[in-house]
Amino acid sequence: MTPRVHFPAATPPAAGETLAIAPGVWWLRMPLPFALDHINLWLLEDGRGWTIVDTGYAIAETTARWERIFAECLGGSPITRVIVTHHHPDHIGLAGWLAERWQASLWISEKEWLFARLLTRTDDSADLRRGFAHRAGLDAAASELFAEHYMGYRRGVPSVPSSFQRLGDGQAVEIGGRRWRVIIGEGHSPELACLYCAETGVLISGDQVLPKISPNVSVRLMSLTAIRWRGFCAHSISCVRRFRPRRSFCPRTTFHFLGCTSGSTLSPRITRRAARRSSLLANAHRAPWSCCRSCSGGPSTRIKWRSLWARRSPMRIT
Repeated sequence: MTPRVHFPAATPPAAGETLAIAPGVWWLRMPLPFALDHINLWLLEDGRGWTIVDTGYAIAETTARWERIFAECLGGSPITRVIVTHHHPDHIGLAGWLAERWQASLWISEKEWLFARLLTRTDDSADLRRGFAHRAGLDAAASELFAEHYMGYRRGVPSVPSSFQRLGDGQAVEIGGRRWRVIIGEGHSPELACLYCAETGVLISGDQVLPKISPNVSVRLMSLTAIRWRGFCAHSISCVRRFRPRRSFCPRTTFHFLGCTSGSTLSPRITRRAARRSSLLANAHRAPWSCCRSCSGGPSTRIKWRSLWARRSPMRIT
């Protein structure tokens, strides 16, 4: 019996190299300066040129790997388009550099572009971050560290192009003679754009669908309102069930994967998440209960920081 999730590639592509994994789709990997130390990116054959899907975090090693790929893997053809699934730094970080280097257009959903432009142009939210951490249960010293730590968006995203081609839900984008349908998801990011090709059965999920876990869904500083997790999950599953991709490519796995797109696989995640939410809210009703208290990771302040955003999402914000 075929397992629900399996990984057909034996090894990932080496640094500065690409690996063909579907008709017209090439896989590459870029480093990240975090505990999760890599992100999977994609090159799509596009007629006389290439389309990049997601760009990597803006560090010197990533630009060097891109330059090697340009020199050795493109067959002399240019980059003609840069598609970004969402505004998180590991996905949009080098979009400005790539667009300028190749005079290529940026394709992205409107909300994701606006978020990225906002976060790269201003950073006046230190008081918001400090208050957020304090209300979630961190003491004054830890709240100050939290406020300083999360000022780093512009380090990973030095620039965002000033114009873009808008991606919208249901839109058909022709890439290399194949039609890719845009599927918009919410929750992990405001207007995340997945790409689905019916001809090849490929879904490029951009963190919206992961093989073994649910994507991070966090409260945003600019809008301190809990995201409706059920609505987000229902939307995501309805999209997946409707198209039933045969293989999914996402940035958060060692390998691309097959499976994990059926309701029977995804539905238990909603059940587990709903149960966790009910438990958190029950504790909060019985006695004062901070988000910090519910975070995993023991005494490590850094681990608690990383959990704090996600823990506040299923709880009522006060």
